[in-house]
Amino acid sequence: LEPGPAHAGQWLEERRDLAADYRAAFGAAAPLHEVSGIAAGNDTDQTGGTATAWFGDSRIAAAGSAK
Repeated sequence: LEPGPAHAGQWLEERRDLAADYRAAFGAAAPLHEVSGIAAGNDTDQTGGTATAWFGDSRIAAAGSAK
């Protein structure tokens, strides 16, 4: 979500619309069942570089729910 070093050394909060992300990736509506897990990662397959990422707490909530 945040390529490059612009935010290196900072904690960022990201919010995603999982259904919209699914549509963008697969061209179809997301299945109508509960999310059973998420994956977060980084890679440098295309650049041949190296990267380090730190991931904090993750939370999945219905749209419009309180933080």
